[in-house]
Order: sequence, then structure tokens, then C-alpha cells
Amino acid sequence: MPPGMASEEAAYKVVLQCRYNINTFTEHDWTWTPEPFDPLAKEIRVYKMDGVRPYGILLKKVNHNAEPNLTGVWICDDNEHNVQDAGTYFVSQFGEKVFWFGRQYKAPWNFANVSYGTISRNDRKLPILWGDLPLGHNRLFGRLILEISPDYQIMVKGNGSDKIFGGTHFRRVPNQHLDKFEVDANMKWSTTTNDMSGCWKGNDGTKYAIGTCQNQIYWLGIDETNRRSHVGVGTISGNIITVNWGDIMSAQERFHGEIECQLQSPYKMIVVNCICGPFFTKELTKIS
Repeated sequence: MPPGMASEEAAYKVVLQCRYNINTFTEHDWTWTPEPFDPLAKEIRVYKMDGVRPYGILLKKVNHNAEPNLTGVWICDDNEHNVQDAGTYFVSQFGEKVFWFGRQYKAPWNFANVSYGTISRNDRKLPILWGDLPLGHNRLFGRLILEISPDYQIMVKGNGSDKIFGGTHFRRVPNQHLDKFEVDANMKWSTTTNDMSGCWKGNDGTKYAIGTCQNQIYWLGIDETNRRSHVGVGTISGNIITVNWGDIMSAQERFHGEIECQLQSPYKMIVVNCICGPFFTKELTKIS
């Protein structure tokens, strides 16, 4: 099944009654070992007088009528500047919410950005806020409206989008691109004393690349093992920062939610409220 096709999985267990006591149902552990060789190793057999064989099986159900989604790896072409394979984008969708981390692939400009938006199922449009991170040289921010194909395999930059975004056509590609998910954590921006943009570290070891523009904040968080990463996009109001966040698909398990942070100084913020979702960092400190 191609990535993004609509599917739902449900597990079923078929259990047979005990042959001697029809009112009970039994489950038995079974462990296969390669030695000594057992010609029946591919079968689960229960050698008990009060048991039945076979007694259970797991089935997988695929529902082709489920809603498709955008989760996956995408490549963006910039037809306005005749650049193919300009950037690679790691996209995660949770219900109607969509997050991505994008970075330079073959584009002549160096960039890394994140975005957050809410998809409209009725007209298959995705308006998003996007912002560059100090992981790349570009420092741009804006709004983008993407028009999604009926099969959710193509996205096209639509009317109402900022012209500064370098990309016009997105296409889904196989997920083996995830094997190349590595991030150069060296900051590329020069920042001032009161500028929150830069590299931050959480009390749980997660490293954050943060970019800001006016009252908007954008970040990419990567844990110490480089196995889990998430995108955050939010709004700064005084010393309160409200952030929508979502794990991008490099993570084995994916969560999303909303948090409220309190900015104690340009170098320190604490998470004061997990509005929804399991967020593990409780305190962030700027390190560069």
C-alpha cells in the first residue's frame, strides 16, 4: 500500500473453548528456539489435556475507507526557479493538525524550517505558518497555503502564499529517506543579547534549535539519542509562550499536544502547563 493511503488497523484474537470445560478459555505461552530443530516449529501446539489446539490467531483488518493523511517524507521542487529536489520535508499529521521539519536538499540556498497548520478536509487545503531555524543560513518566516491532491500524494503552493517561500510542488517519496535523518546542530545565525533564537537545552537532555520572528516562535527539539524529534510552533505574549507541538515521523512513537511556557529571561523558560499531550521537557536554558 503506498504511503499515505487511508488505512486503519485492528487486532483480533480468536479464542477456542477448553475442550473439557466449555465455560473457560485458556492462553498458553509458547517460545520458539532454533535448537533442537522442531519440524513443527511454525505451529503453536498446546500439549495439555485441558487445552485446545490451535487456540488463537491475530488478524489484521485494512479499511480503505478511512481518511488519508500526509504523514511521510516529501520532496519539494521549486518550479519558479527551476530547482528540482530543492528540499526534503518530514511531515506528521495528527487528526487535522499537520507539522513538518524541512531542510535543504539540492537547493542553492541553505535553509531549515518548521511549520504547523490545520488541514481543511472539505477543500483539501492546508494553511500553515512556517519559520526558518538557525540550523540554516536563511532567516525567513511566513504563511503558506498548500492544495492537496485527492490521493494525498502531491501538494502544490496555492494562492495566498507568501512569495518568499522557496518551493512550489511537493511530492511524497518512500520513507527510506528517514535513514538519512541527521541534523547539523551548529547554529548559523548571529544573535543579539535579547534574541531568543539559538540553541537551547532541556533539563531532560533534549536540544532545541529555536527561531523567533516578532511574536512567533518556531523550534525543532531532538533528544540525546537522536531517536525522537518534535516540531513546535507558537505565539509569544508578554512572558507567556503557547506552543503547538508534534513529533515528526523520525520518532518510533509519535505524540502531539499543546504547552504553555513562562519566559523567565531571554536565556531561560519553564513549562508551566501541559494543556494536552505528554511533554517531557520541564525547563529550557539557552546555551548558544
